Amino acid sequence: MGNVETGGVWHAREFGSMFYGLGTEHIRWGDVPDSKRSGYHFRGNPRAEAVLDGSEFVLGTLTHYNFRIPMPQHEQFTVYLDVTVTFKDSGTTIPLPSLRFHHHETPNIGGDRDDVVHLPKVDAHPTVQIGSDLYAVNITGFSTDTERHAEWFHSHENGRSQARLKAQLARIGQPNSYISHVEASGDAYVEILNGGPERADVSGWTLRADDAGHAFTFPSGSVIGPGRRIRVHTSGADGDYGGYSYGVDHQVWSEEGDTALLEDAEGAMVSAFPYGG
Repeated sequence: MGNVETGGVWHAREFGSMFYGLGTEHIRWGDVPDSKRSGYHFRGNPRAEAVLDGSEFVLGTLTHYNFRIPMPQHEQFTVYLDVTVTFKDSGTTIPLPSLRFHHHETPNIGGDRDDVVHLPKVDAHPTVQIGSDLYAVNITGFSTDTERHAEWFHSHENGRSQARLKAQLARIGQPNSYISHVEASGDAYVEILNGGPERADVSGWTLRADDAGHAFTFPSGSVIGPGRRIRVHTSGADGDYGGYSYGVDHQVWSEEGDTALLEDAEGAMVSAFPYGG
């Protein structure tokens, strides 16, 4: 565990003459006055706490300035963000693999249309050495005022939209899957995150409430990709998160507070997540 400070600058590998602000945290594009150019601004996190076991932390905040601009030749392009992580206790700075953003500048024919900013991809070699250990770098999601985790966010035309970009540093060779969230109200679910660098087979694992009688066992073939998550809903199911469900119409997770428990196929405790109370 360590307190870290992150930062980032942009560079482009496609159609570089289109862009302004390369080598800074604010890249812009469009043949219009600077204040009307579209662009991305990445603001690093000066007070992140990175846990080197696959736990998530906020890498920084991405703002998309979305304006109507002429893009006659290249409506789709790729830009890259170079991010550094500085460990405050040692002063050591680690460069992460480049993050690759594919952008489609919508033409807004027949009216304004929102852009969709997709989660960036880690460039070709998604590992980094910290001390004597090798870690996988996973970009796990965007967090907004309405979504705690998403693979994209909508960016409204003629304005700016932003989201916090979340990441993991997971040590190679050490699997680490754990309960990351319990949503007890409304469409209740428990979320499980794979913080390891390889696929995690959770077949036969059991999710249970501390309150006896509420247990769900994952069927054969249940796998979580590296840096990905699944959700076990109480009644409904979400195909984007594995489609798992208790399939009951009564409450499993007390809104007053409880503890969600995750056990492996042999019954050994993997994760305990107290909430509420």
